[in-house]
Amino acid sequence: MVRQQRMDSALLKNLVTGVGSSSQFIGGLVVAMLYAVIGVLGAVGSILVFRRIFQGRWEQIFWALFLLVIAAFYLSFAAYFGASTHAWQTETLGVAVFLVFAVGGLFSRSAIAVGYVMHGLWDLSHCLSRGPVDNRNSTGLWHLLLIV
Repeated sequence: MVRQQRMDSALLKNLVTGVGSSSQFIGGLVVAMLYAVIGVLGAVGSILVFRRIFQGRWEQIFWALFLLVIAAFYLSFAAYFGASTHAWQTETLGVAVFLVFAVGGLFSRSAIAVGYVMHGLWDLSHCLSRGPVDNRNSTGLWHLLLIV
């Protein structure tokens, strides 16, 4: 697992700074594009399937509750990596913000949309800051590109 995280960090560094050979850059770009395409296809497929299963108000409730499930993963990462007190406080604050948007999503679809955009930004902040859960890239570039 650590090897994958180091590869993700190196890939992100090469893509952002242009360090490495042109073939490494092109290879990294292709990998990033594949992750993005897989993410888009997965998102579209999920939306289509769940729209058939849950209709109307139930669909809204499902996506709001799913936002809470996503938030719980941040705390599970903190527990798994043995996070510091500061990291737990940061992650708990993030989960509280997701909770507010999930509850708001029960009444407004816009709140759900904002909550999912904030999920992407929260993951981006983890990816770029290499924390706060640990000193490695716990989120992984692959996950960031899947949610874009």
